[in-house]
Amino acid sequence: MNIKSLSGKILLIFDAVILIFALLILNNFHFIRVAAENIYYIFYVIFCSLTIFTLHKNYNLRLSHGILIPIIILLLLTTIVNPIITLPLLLIYPLLRAKDSNMVLKFISGILYALLIFMFITTFFLKTFFVSDKLLHNIPSPNKKYNITVTDNNQGASGGNTVVKLEKIYLNTFKKARTIYINPFGESPEVKWINNETLDIDGTRIDVNSKIKIHVQN
Repeated sequence: MNIKSLSGKILLIFDAVILIFALLILNNFHFIRVAAENIYYIFYVIFCSLTIFTLHKNYNLRLSHGILIPIIILLLLTTIVNPIITLPLLLIYPLLRAKDSNMVLKFISGILYALLIFMFITTFFLKTFFVSDKLLHNIPSPNKKYNITVTDNNQGASGGNTVVKLEKIYLNTFKKARTIYINPFGESPEVKWINNETLDIDGTRIDVNSKIKIHVQN
């Protein structure tokens, strides 16, 4: 086995692992520790970019514009959820697009890619400079299987909310959060656990095993 073939297989294994984590993140699963998630994002961007460059340089892969169109549409949706997941995949169009293709498909894919770039820049800019979260309280359940976070979500000129989220813990590594209560910005509710599966928010009891609805206080 030559070095090129070995490195290609190693890269493929890493790509499979980071893709699994990317799908989890897009489905609202996150690492419990922020540092771990930030490290994952760094590896994700590096390995995805490296893979696309490898496919372009070593394998001369080219994708028809008929294939690129649904890929770009998918990336438009991904950008709304998590622009960081989209970031390295922006290289697919400039590096892997076929030179010879139907002119109509080339035009459509070009317009969609321009829209993707615009949406990516806008979403990333808004989430980075106009939306900020300040953690006020972190309240684990008695058995540590759930966690409650109370966060001030500042949306700049458009206001914001104080949001209560219920996080379910998986394997002491991942968490999946659901918003269960919203107060006006700056009005932190009183939250306490009654037992391992019941919590009280400003007098409202919520069972974590029931279908949780969002409670909005005006």
